Amino acid sequence: MGRQNEPNATQPEPGGVSPRIGTHCEQPRPACYDAAMRAWLVTSTAYGTWLLGDPRGFVGRIRDGSGRPEKNNAFGEPYDADLPPLARASRAALKSDPIKLTKAQAKVLLNQFRETAQLRCWALLAVAVMGNHFHAVVAAADDVPGVRILGDLKGYGSRALNGQWPKPVGRGWWTRSGSARPLRDLAAVEQAIEYVLRQEFPLVTWRGPSIEMD
Repeated sequence: MGRQNEPNATQPEPGGVSPRIGTHCEQPRPACYDAAMRAWLVTSTAYGTWLLGDPRGFVGRIRDGSGRPEKNNAFGEPYDADLPPLARASRAALKSDPIKLTKAQAKVLLNQFRETAQLRCWALLAVAVMGNHFHAVVAAADDVPGVRILGDLKGYGSRALNGQWPKPVGRGWWTRSGSARPLRDLAAVEQAIEYVLRQEFPLVTWRGPSIEMD
């Protein structure tokens, strides 16, 4: 498969994501990305569908030649891939069957991502939801960490899904953690949007406001 089909892979998550709810946005929702914001490409896989060691590529903490753990999580860098012993261990750790998202569920997630971005004063620039993972390009205030963005999208997304479908038995909808890749400049933001919108076999894709700056 091509690089555009290679999301992060993480260990199974212990239960659903339920981030602490902070204050609501008290400012007008940003109309577009601007230089005062920091943009992120965030990704999560559905539970059990894309594990550490997967030959398609994954993002996770792997020890380098010196034995130190490292995570190849920068946009444009190659993924780790194809570690059969790690893949076998990841499969053995599963607590329930893998989750396969449907088109109806993807639409619910997209609507919730848009609502969450508005709630948080973020600019949601692009979304793609596939049967086994999602990508989103999000711009937020410079002091908002990417892991916060990822956690809120997953947490609110889980709540929206739980409101219409039975909560999955065991470990929830998503794998633990995920990937939050910082986008260093406007060119990287544009490349990330293109990457997201060109995913193969999407259930839902969406493009947000213009990223052109004055």
